[in-house]
Amino acid sequence: MRAVIIEKDEKILQQIQSILQKVDSDYELVGTAVNGQSGYELISALRPNLVIMDIELPRMNGMSMLKKLRAEAFDFKVVVLSGTENFQHAKQAIELSVDGYIMKPIRPIQLKKALMQIREKMRNEYWLNASFTVENLLIGCMNGQYQPENKLNEITVRTYGFTVEDPCGMFILWLGEDFEKNKAEAVHLLKRSLQKENKFRVCILPLEVWQEIFVIVYQTAEFEMAEKYFQENIVPMLCSNLNGDVVCVWKRIDHMMDLWRYRTKIPLLRQWNLTLGRGVLISENGIEGQEQELLPLKYPAELELRARDCTLAGRKKELEKCFEELCEMLEGLFCFPETLKDCLIRFSLNIVNMYKIQWELGAEIQVLILILEIGQATSWKQIRRAMEELLNYFNFEKEDLQRNEAFSTMVRKAVEMAKKYYSEGITLEETASRLYVSEEYLSTQFKKETQSSFTETVRKFRIEKIKDLLLNSKLKLNQIAELTGYSDPKYMSRVFKEEVGMLPTEFRKKMQ
Repeated sequence: MRAVIIEKDEKILQQIQSILQKVDSDYELVGTAVNGQSGYELISALRPNLVIMDIELPRMNGMSMLKKLRAEAFDFKVVVLSGTENFQHAKQAIELSVDGYIMKPIRPIQLKKALMQIREKMRNEYWLNASFTVENLLIGCMNGQYQPENKLNEITVRTYGFTVEDPCGMFILWLGEDFEKNKAEAVHLLKRSLQKENKFRVCILPLEVWQEIFVIVYQTAEFEMAEKYFQENIVPMLCSNLNGDVVCVWKRIDHMMDLWRYRTKIPLLRQWNLTLGRGVLISENGIEGQEQELLPLKYPAELELRARDCTLAGRKKELEKCFEELCEMLEGLFCFPETLKDCLIRFSLNIVNMYKIQWELGAEIQVLILILEIGQATSWKQIRRAMEELLNYFNFEKEDLQRNEAFSTMVRKAVEMAKKYYSEGITLEETASRLYVSEEYLSTQFKKETQSSFTETVRKFRIEKIKDLLLNSKLKLNQIAELTGYSDPKYMSRVFKEEVGMLPTEFRKKMQ
């Protein structure tokens, strides 16, 4: 740290110099002066980090010298020495941001304490400035960390030329499931294309937490020009160079510190990609200009009727074609994205309910989650993937003991009771009692018609449920045992291994 001492008394000057060296070896005395004019010229030439100065200086008063230097934007820490208790001097010192005010005669311990405090303050400011980058400032705005504050504005204006209360533009690039794969290339393309632009400044932020790349546009009054530049140059460039989903959104923001408020609204804008398609810069102004042209949507009732018939008949390939036909039909319509999603969700729910009439749906929660994903989708790729996964839960080939027409009414009811009450430990004796037949008669007829004993059938239902819970939940083995009618998870594991050939934990690990 480079220091200058301005003191008219040679003895005091030497005393200060001695204390300075003892406080910290990093202090380097680069010059001294005995009057205000020489001090002003010395500080102007050497630009020290620390100035220790007397108030009562010849040729130029110490406060006058300091005021002149501050007016010329010289930035340094300063300790003022005063031989009189003058309120006016103290008031001026505060106004000129003095870091220490010491009365003469100087007490070494007092000066030493002031210098150590300045040293610590400068260390803190160094680390603050090191982390106080434009990137960190903007990320703080996106996290809602800043409020209007004069001190913050002074720092950002002095360092970067703007404040968090200034307006900005926000360009968002959404890459969907290809974010990790395409992120580096997208950032490279953006930097290469924007580095030549001198009408506005940008900061590119690839943020993992939101799986999006943000480009903040600032220090310009021509945001309409910036939006047009992104639409005509940046969006086509990204679409031609990146495979997969490329969705671009623009939002003008009045105050940079409010970035966090609008970031949460981006998904609502982003979903317009379903209507506007690839290569369009989605913005509120652009949407408002086209809302009058949006068309009403007629629900595809005939297509749903065909899909219902395919579901009841177990024709999965034809059902898949119905879902693809639905996507192709909706993808070409110029409608509100909410309307498109409502149609997709209604269609999917109706087909799921139709499937449940005829077949057993083992993972109903997962199916509902997939339908919710359709409601939150940004691209048709996401919607098609969700529908494909949904149809994977439709198992038309699964044996359905409950509806086998070859069974007698008694045996069919016994199977239904086994399926309904297996988790409660239902027995053959209880079932026979409820059906008003003897245990021996039910056992004989059950084995004859199903080729399995009642106990084996109960076990089969339990094993199927255990498989479902292992694959489609994060429940622990003791919880799964309780839900499937086993009081001992170890016994459940042994039975499962006898039936499946591996322990439940091995099955979960292998299948996932």
